Amino acid sequence: FPKVEKFILKFLKPVVLVVIAGTIALGVYTNIHIFRMIRPMAILAGCLLPYCGYLTGALVSLVTCQTWKHVKTIAIETGIQNTGIAFMMLFLSLPPPDNQLATVGPAASAIMTPQPLFVTVIVYLIYKRCTRTTEESSCGKHTEKTEEEAARQDLVSSGKEDRVRTSGTRRATLMSGGNGKSAVMVLWEKLTGVEKANPVEEMLNRELIVPSPTSTTKDEPSWTA
Repeated sequence: FPKVEKFILKFLKPVVLVVIAGTIALGVYTNIHIFRMIRPMAILAGCLLPYCGYLTGALVSLVTCQTWKHVKTIAIETGIQNTGIAFMMLFLSLPPPDNQLATVGPAASAIMTPQPLFVTVIVYLIYKRCTRTTEESSCGKHTEKTEEEAARQDLVSSGKEDRVRTSGTRRATLMSGGNGKSAVMVLWEKLTGVEKANPVEEMLNRELIVPSPTSTTKDEPSWTA
């Protein structure tokens, strides 16, 4: 059921967060007297059990040549202890106030167990976001540079073409003497010493005879120059 899976995963994280927050708040409120008895040495003892479990599980999995995913899984599963069972066994098997004093150790261990995992996740998310922003900025700069380089190349190529065109026009103008004649005609005139009329000027100066739109007679049309 892939649609049901997407629907469940969408609401799973917020529901889990609400349940965990409610459980922690309710547990602290109902056992506030136990938390008041927690001292620095109890916190240190509570840290030693899970943290030694993390290190031992990671080292053993590395020695046995496990994959990185298996190393993380074994370390976390070894470090996280079921403090709830120890808490309930001590609280129900001993008479008060001994049961309250005995449950200080499991309570301290439960408080300090997830702290390194939270810190690791926060550091990882910050690192991932920073690397993502740097990669995006570098990609943006690279694209801007490539666009600028392409524009510069276009300008350079267009400038070269313009220079080639202008140089060719100047060369043709100098060879033709600036009068519209072709270079071959100018060279022929210089070699033979005979100047020929420019065909372009002849066409422009030639009188064009066209029929008049109005004629005097039907048989004889009038011509105008």
